[in-house]
Amino acid sequence: MRIIKFWILVILVASTLILGSCFHSQSQSTIRIGLAVSLSGDIPAVGQATINAALMAVEPINEAGGLQVGNKRQLVELVVDDSPDNPAGATASAERLINQENVVAIVGPQASRNAIPAAEVAETSQIPLVSPWSTNPATTENKSYAFRVPYTDPSAAAVMAQLAHTELRAQKAAILYDSAQSHNATSAEVFAQTFQELGGEIVAAEAYTPENPDFGMPLTRIRDQEPQVLYLPNYANEVPLQAQQARELGIDAVLMGSDAWVTISEGQLSDDLEGSFFSSHYAADNLEPEAQAFVELYTGRYNRIPDDVAALTYDAFGLLFQAIQNQERADPEAIREGLFAINDYRGVTGVIGYDQSGDPNKSVVVMKIQDAQFKFDRLSSLQ
Repeated sequence: MRIIKFWILVILVASTLILGSCFHSQSQSTIRIGLAVSLSGDIPAVGQATINAALMAVEPINEAGGLQVGNKRQLVELVVDDSPDNPAGATASAERLINQENVVAIVGPQASRNAIPAAEVAETSQIPLVSPWSTNPATTENKSYAFRVPYTDPSAAAVMAQLAHTELRAQKAAILYDSAQSHNATSAEVFAQTFQELGGEIVAAEAYTPENPDFGMPLTRIRDQEPQVLYLPNYANEVPLQAQQARELGIDAVLMGSDAWVTISEGQLSDDLEGSFFSSHYAADNLEPEAQAFVELYTGRYNRIPDDVAALTYDAFGLLFQAIQNQERADPEAIREGLFAINDYRGVTGVIGYDQSGDPNKSVVVMKIQDAQFKFDRLSSLQ
């Protein structure tokens, strides 16, 4: 639970992320933005990608003399708080950044379990918070200062149902999902509702729990209903086995899934998953110029392909900068109003806009598994 403060962001790289107190200024010419990040815990790679993208977003601004705000330039000062990867740590992190560090906005936390309590603190303190990665509706629900960059789980599920019925021409769909996980259960419910509203039929909706992860019997019941699409909004540790068992039972339906599929390892992309579709937030092979420019810069700097965490974090900073420039002010209320006024920000992860809600209006990235690789298929929005 330590604070990093810096002006020229390369300091963070030069110090190899050794956390400590660096140069700090109370100058009115700076814009202090908090970065709530977990470099320890269960998702250290998420924390590292967050730091990488933050550096890439802020460093060029400061090298150019600062962000143009009205008729003057203001340097961006990042205040990076390394907090434990748990709700209590996220709450403490937000409180430190707001009450001790006097930031005007916060980027993060990433995971919904941390973003939800941090957003509560930000709402009470009336400080804008933008979570780059959280998809749980509770992060922004009934709040005026909490924003997210990604679409929500329900939005993605609805888009996948539309794709199944409208593009794949499926009339019958089945669902297999973990009823104990809110992400899975919500996605299953919305997919079913949307598919039926479009005129399709849900011929089977089979649930299981981690305590009883029996896929064989429910998949047998699904097979007997002969669906054309099988929706699996489940986690990466389960999907390959589910796909394998489905094929062994003779289910030849098109498999579809959620953004949780993005962490399926390359070695698990067997023939069973070939031709499947899943929703995602970003694709490195997206040919849109904003995405390609970001991938080129990130790869050149860090010698690795950026993941969705990096792309979404980069967009979070871009949105904040756009809001500040549009308002020509960098106080919390101006930033909040500026974010709500954005309707067509062209980011790395798509065109993003807000309309009196912290949930963005944006397209869903649809990925296809082809030749044992994740391939960008299309950007899709609800019609």
